[in-house]
Amino acid sequence: MFFAQHAAIAPVDHLSELCHNKFGDSEIKLHRTKCTSLIKNVLAVHFKEDLREDVGNAKYSLLIDKTTDISITKILGVPIIYFSVHRQDMVSSLLSLISIPSGDAFTISDSIRAELNQFDLPLQNLIGIGTDNTNVMAPLKILRVCDTRWLSIESAVRRILEQWEELKLHFNNAALLEKCHKATILRDLYNDDVNQLYLIFLKPILEDMQRINKTFQMNNPNPTKQLGDLMMSINSLKCKIIAPNVEMDILVDNFEKFIQRDLYLGYEFESHIKKSKQNLQTHNEIRLNCTNFVVELISQLIQRLPDNFKTLKHIEFFSAENVLGACKPPIVELLELFKVNGSDIIK
Repeated sequence: MFFAQHAAIAPVDHLSELCHNKFGDSEIKLHRTKCTSLIKNVLAVHFKEDLREDVGNAKYSLLIDKTTDISITKILGVPIIYFSVHRQDMVSSLLSLISIPSGDAFTISDSIRAELNQFDLPLQNLIGIGTDNTNVMAPLKILRVCDTRWLSIESAVRRILEQWEELKLHFNNAALLEKCHKATILRDLYNDDVNQLYLIFLKPILEDMQRINKTFQMNNPNPTKQLGDLMMSINSLKCKIIAPNVEMDILVDNFEKFIQRDLYLGYEFESHIKKSKQNLQTHNEIRLNCTNFVVELISQLIQRLPDNFKTLKHIEFFSAENVLGACKPPIVELLELFKVNGSDIIK
């Protein structure tokens, strides 16, 4: 029980030997194979049954997240949240860890259904489900799907834009036929094309931010590549608020005095705003809000640059790609940074 709850199984090999050496009359003979069998075939069976009885016919919610272990086996973690009548309290517990052959939507959906059947948990009692990627959970067709991780914002925005007309029609019908207050609010939101314009503007920016965020979550990141990606994003955002003929270094200069609020904000945005039925004043307000968002985002990204980002940028000169490449970048700035004598630089 101690190893199942508090420790890895491998040290149990040494425990029985330790007990035998310290307590001569000890008859403990327990190694990894037997310990694993006890946990899987005795303790697990007992606690699964205990959990099944505790949930009973109560309503419950699931939190679903997919991961991959060191052996490249895809694992689906399924915690459950429910109200325990026995404890008179909300309980959050791990329901199961499911090995899945692939991470596609139908495999995940079928695996979850099969696991719920093993626990005799009725699907109709499932009132909520939290995931980090609603796209692959779509076949579950469960209402009240909620995303709890901010990384899912980009995919949510993309899916909303893809299904904008369908969602607008759905909430129009729901507000009319069901007299639902929430449906009425959503109907008004979807019928206001200003909201659509904001999402269209945000979509490519969110895609870029998500790409950068993933590079910072890598196990073995390349710092110079991360810096290059971050600076590339900053310069890409710069084009939305500063005219291309303005010569300035956005990482060093006070860029706010160069801001223009009538620049090109992307093909899709510009196409939709031309078709918008809003008046010129509303168009100007939308552009103002969009540029203010870009200004704040650039400021936040610059704050996240390391103090020695210039030095880190120069280190890129020694990357394998640059060292082995036929065309090598000039290293004069790097030599000046190391205070190399000017006559030697010329050589």
